[in-house]
Amino acid sequence: MILGDISNANNTLDLIQIFTAVLIVDFIVILIVKKGRRLGKVINVWYDQLGMTAVMLDVFIIVIGIIITRYIFSYFQIPFNATYFILIALIVQLIHDILLYLLVIVPSKKGISQVVDIYKDYSNENGAYILLADSAMVLASCLIAMLLKQQDNHVSISLMILVIYLIPYYVYSK
Repeated sequence: MILGDISNANNTLDLIQIFTAVLIVDFIVILIVKKGRRLGKVINVWYDQLGMTAVMLDVFIIVIGIIITRYIFSYFQIPFNATYFILIALIVQLIHDILLYLLVIVPSKKGISQVVDIYKDYSNENGAYILLADSAMVLASCLIAMLLKQQDNHVSISLMILVIYLIPYYVYSK
């Protein structure tokens, strides 16, 4: 199986595959959370209270992390290697998660932001397990994006539209 190169920050068309891959991964997480009631209680609060805002926050932070990884590859002219790309994406994600925890979650008082309040509860419930869960989402997103890169753009765009259509049905399900 050949994985496509998604590391070139100047190739904006890759964002189609990246965005689609992250949406697919988040959709799978939503299915697990909403239908299986797995991954804790607070993750359900996340989707129940914030709905599509939760999806937007989930998706865009992973996309931003992959974009940062692409800039690192392009700036340092690192030849594409799927393993190195994923490792750097995971490092970027871990740095984000740790900084978010230390600079936003810990010092913030309850009641200032609904999003941060849920983050606080989620981190209290799951601790360092969050790093593993977020890493799994980044890993899966990178791999799916690399696989989609080997397909025509219409495949990714069609999948993207389908997943965007389906997500609200599950986010707002009981």
